[in-house]
Amino acid sequence: MSRKFLRRYSTASRGRQEVWVRKYGEQLTALGKFALSAAAGAGVTVLQFMVSIIIAGVLLVYARNGADAVVRLTTRLVGRLIWSLLVNLSDNVLKPLLPGRGLDIPMPVILLGAIGGMIMSGLIGLFVGAVVLSVGYTLYTTWLNEGLKLVAEPGPGDATGD
Repeated sequence: MSRKFLRRYSTASRGRQEVWVRKYGEQLTALGKFALSAAAGAGVTVLQFMVSIIIAGVLLVYARNGADAVVRLTTRLVGRLIWSLLVNLSDNVLKPLLPGRGLDIPMPVILLGAIGGMIMSGLIGLFVGAVVLSVGYTLYTTWLNEGLKLVAEPGPGDATGD
């Protein structure tokens, strides 16, 4: 039964390929794109597999040195993690205490200095930026106040009655 159907179908479709292409052109294009995409994906998968086998082989050759390197790296990371936790905890305690002790620097100046320093120099800038901007703010306000005192005080040659 299937042979009769195929024979009848093939004889009926001879010479009508142009009609089929016009009628089902979009579907055929989508099917072709899907097939090419699947083939390309399979090719990339095989290529990735081959590269991973090469990398695994290299790592297996140097396994003993790799194990030592992993131990050293883990030790350094744990040490830096402990150091970072201590610095962050001390920063949370000391930062609110120290800038507020005897200084008339507004908190937004300290915040802007810390953020700007972090953007400029990373973790070190987080601490240095607040200090630099605080010193600059103090110098600027002192300069303004001194300038206002000079303007407000009359000089020796500024007699009003002469």
